[in-house]
Amino acid sequence: SLSTRGLCFLSQVYRKNRSLHEKNSSIRIYSWKEFTQNSLLVVRYHPYHMKNLLTIQSLKKYFPLYGGLLSKVIGQVKAVDNVSFDIHEGEILGLVGESGCGKTTVGRMSLRLMQPTSGNVYFEEADIFKLNRREMVSLRQKMQIIFQDPYSSLNPRFTVEQIIGEALSVHFKINGKELREKVESLMEKVGLSSMYLN
Repeated sequence: SLSTRGLCFLSQVYRKNRSLHEKNSSIRIYSWKEFTQNSLLVVRYHPYHMKNLLTIQSLKKYFPLYGGLLSKVIGQVKAVDNVSFDIHEGEILGLVGESGCGKTTVGRMSLRLMQPTSGNVYFEEADIFKLNRREMVSLRQKMQIIFQDPYSSLNPRFTVEQIIGEALSVHFKINGKELREKVESLMEKVGLSSMYLN
């Protein structure tokens, strides 16, 4: 992983060696100066001739500000304001910015965990905000978000077996003995003993 300082350095190197990067179109470094109130740096590695996987078009998310005795809307917080980019199959893309600049909000909206104020998100050419519940359940097998804070992603009331097994049960309809064996197999692959299951 790269720090914000390291990414800024890469951006400076790119500007000084633009002709070199233009020759190698598989590496693209962009510096966005207007991403909400803060700057956002996008660094991506793009393999040749790969199809488009995710497209985000003019994505916006405004949160209302309430005030007064009647709690009327007195303003808006522009968490994400007109963001557009695409990710190709096999591509690695990083969004880097200051805390509160909208990185997580973009991620949540790209998985339809949050409704946008406006804009579109296409995954494999399907507009995810127009899919019905059954179609979204099928699509979520191909999409995943991993939070930095384990308390945001792991339920402390669940056992290890329940945490790992929940996704397998929901997406692959595995239950009972087969589910436990699959969970044990996954734990062994990452060097964890099955004694931690419960």
